Amino acid sequence: MDQKPSPRVSIAPAISPEEEPNRPFDEQTLLNLLVAEFAIYDQDLRLATDKYLHEAYATQDPVIAAYATRLAIYANNKKAALSAAQLWHQLSPEALNAGNIFADLLIQSGEALHGLTILAKYLETENEGSFNRFNQLNLAAGERQLTELINAMQDLVEKHPKHFELRFSLAVLLQKNQQADQALKLLTQLPKIDRQRTQVITKSTELIHQLKGPSEAADYLRQHMKKTGAQFTLQHYRAKLLSQFNLLAAEQAFGQLLETHSNDANLLYSHAIIAFENGNITAAKKSFEQLQIVERHINASYYYLGRIAQQEQQLGDAEHFFRQVGNGTFFMPATQQLVKLQASNGNIEKARAYLTSLRKTTPDKAAQFWALEAELLRIHGNIGGAYSVLNQAIIALPEQLMLRIERAFLSERLNNFTATENDLRFVLSRDSQNITALNALGYTMTNNSSRFEEALALISQAIALRPDDGAIIDSLGWVQYHLGDRQAAIQNLERAFKILPDDEVAAHLIEVYWQNGDHYKARRLIKKFKKTDSLMPRTDDIIEQLDIR
Repeated sequence: MDQKPSPRVSIAPAISPEEEPNRPFDEQTLLNLLVAEFAIYDQDLRLATDKYLHEAYATQDPVIAAYATRLAIYANNKKAALSAAQLWHQLSPEALNAGNIFADLLIQSGEALHGLTILAKYLETENEGSFNRFNQLNLAAGERQLTELINAMQDLVEKHPKHFELRFSLAVLLQKNQQADQALKLLTQLPKIDRQRTQVITKSTELIHQLKGPSEAADYLRQHMKKTGAQFTLQHYRAKLLSQFNLLAAEQAFGQLLETHSNDANLLYSHAIIAFENGNITAAKKSFEQLQIVERHINASYYYLGRIAQQEQQLGDAEHFFRQVGNGTFFMPATQQLVKLQASNGNIEKARAYLTSLRKTTPDKAAQFWALEAELLRIHGNIGGAYSVLNQAIIALPEQLMLRIERAFLSERLNNFTATENDLRFVLSRDSQNITALNALGYTMTNNSSRFEEALALISQAIALRPDDGAIIDSLGWVQYHLGDRQAAIQNLERAFKILPDDEVAAHLIEVYWQNGDHYKARRLIKKFKKTDSLMPRTDDIIEQLDIR
């Protein structure tokens, strides 16, 4: 018969001979401790904690208080742990372990300043309390407790300027309080001890990144790696920084790390993705294949191997890889690539059949498969077929708002504004703050009716929810133009074009410039936009419509 495991070994305090009780316990205490031990055996940690805590207070014995503290921590009984730790610390005020644990529990319970006071006492002795717990505090910048902690810790640093943990924790708190400059200055004054050097360099790099950006941070790391040696942690950090602004250098850095850590899955994945983005297909393929061997990031590697096979025109292999992608982040992208691949080979019915099968096997994603089938037909010029698919989808899934929005867009292309409005109104009846529906309805109403004030109200709701969206700002400028407020229209359309310099926004801005008599600005924008080599059918239409020469 299997015995129940006892947590006693993992929670029992280390008791030195001099800490052992030097007096006998009475019968009631021994009985309660025996009951507690049987409770531990039966995994009744609540009862065991209650008994030990009661006897800790009854006997005032530091060993029982220590055991009660650790038992309560093991049982995740925070209130009991704090009470027991406070007693333990009172009974053994010089014991560093008791002070550290009590301070840690105080910090966790939101009494960080009290915890700091406990640890500060040990700075006057040969012992050193642990200040690292303050690094994990989740306090917002400007919060009163954070400000008080910083002030108190600054006073302690003045008295103990060479204490590493104290100064480092103060730097972390300053960073949390958005005082990165002061934090960085504090770190530069830390004593240079080899075992702590990497920690200081890493935090300093983080602060430089925050203050000056990834390029300066990567350069700082490079300089210090020359002095301290190319440690893996620092090399990896630098490679991640490089990936934010120099993909070629990042690929090289990750490649160098793989020379000594060839099976590190995270390195392989980073290198593979960056190499793929750089167009280094051979290197990317090698790393993705290695991920398959070490059995990590399987779905991602199958997806990208499919993309690579597509680029190499190995379409059979591409289809095979895409089919291997399981549920998760890459499942829908792989499905999209697979059906587009099938359709591009003239097998659009095969692609549709595959999507039909997926709707049966993966019903929770049925709406996405319906939308993908409609998109596939639309891309291949079958607008009517796409509309029919969405009609079927909405009969099957009438509350799927994404399908309603997709059908509304197709209705607009088919010049059926009534159907567009009905679908978008339905969406807004279910989700009054749906930004896409608010903007789409306001914009199509501007183009297809004279209800400009109503359109303005809808677009204004959308822009209040997403004020920096170029498409919504364009809609706002467009409806303002139709309301006769040309100056406001120009201001918003110019802002929209800076954010979203596409064909539709350009066409709107050119028209408003021209109708406002700003012919020079209209021609200059046309000239500028043509230099981008962007497709510009709407801009060409407005040039022809207004006879701009």
